[in-house]
Amino acid sequence: MNLLSDRLRYIYEQTPGLEGELGQIDLVKASGASKSVVNQWITGKIKSMDIRYALNIERELGYSHIWLMTGEGDPKNAPLFGAK
Repeated sequence: MNLLSDRLRYIYEQTPGLEGELGQIDLVKASGASKSVVNQWITGKIKSMDIRYALNIERELGYSHIWLMTGEGDPKNAPLFGAK
């Protein structure tokens, strides 16, 4: 998965409850980014993710920040999952 939008689509498919508009709201909460930014990630208008948002998603949803940012590695290798 080369594109950030593809990786986010994968998260939607693999995470129960993250679907449609509600899923975007959950991604906004998990990442700490604005709804506009999340929408632009999903639509491909923004093609990269700041590390602070990627780390927040790792902590909240359990997806590797490295994988989110680069597409490399195991999506579920998230040592910070659940950390405060």
